[in-house]
Amino acid sequence: MAKSVSAMLFGVMQKQGIIDTQTNQLFEAWQHDDRKNITVKHLLTMTSGLAFDETYIPGADATHMLFLDPNMAELPMQKPLQHPIGTHFSYASGTTNLLLKHMTQALDNRPQSLLNQFYEQLAAPLGLQNTVFEVDGDGIFVGSSYLFATARDWARMGWVMANEGWINQQQVLPEWWVEQARTANSSQNDSRFGYQFWLNSGNGQLRWPALPVDTFAMQGSKKQRVMIFPQANAVIVRLGWSRSYPDDKNFSAILEALAKSP
Repeated sequence: MAKSVSAMLFGVMQKQGIIDTQTNQLFEAWQHDDRKNITVKHLLTMTSGLAFDETYIPGADATHMLFLDPNMAELPMQKPLQHPIGTHFSYASGTTNLLLKHMTQALDNRPQSLLNQFYEQLAAPLGLQNTVFEVDGDGIFVGSSYLFATARDWARMGWVMANEGWINQQQVLPEWWVEQARTANSSQNDSRFGYQFWLNSGNGQLRWPALPVDTFAMQGSKKQRVMIFPQANAVIVRLGWSRSYPDDKNFSAILEALAKSP
């Protein structure tokens, strides 16, 4: 779920003209091989092609990065290409932390400037009251994983996306950006992922067949959910910790009950 909020922070910066999805040659370490052709959009949609292992076991890339590395972008920065850029979707926390690294670079490499962006341009207008976004040893947000918030704050983060970027009578994110964020990616294997948001539609197959086609979501690692339903004008937050959860059955029942309520 932190990944989705990281994308929203990117959207704020794109709105200001600080950063752009088509930028490539993102890091000095990539200048001498094909990784120089990876764009910001490839990081946002997790179609970079980088060989990052998201397996949650000791020694795998994801666990090594999150529990051993003081600099969260260092390990994914070293990864070679495994797939042609833009052709393969692979869920990878490392690409989100590379995105936050690039966002910091775009702000004169000053982590405090990124913190200011989050608190002044996102947290304040959304009215977040109990949200903590942790940083790594370099002072950069751990955009892949370490964001903690109450259900009410998560609902606010979901509502601004359900409401075309508007909340509290303010336009925090451009409508065009929200539309891009919930647009299917260009991969050949699974396009049901936008700008760090899970999508219902893509590849001609629904992720949640019982839910509206335009449903999209923030998803936590243990079935935590911020389910966003634009047509129903609704956001549903679930913070339970489960190995499995019947999204279709339970969320469709809640939507049905909401439709019947006065």
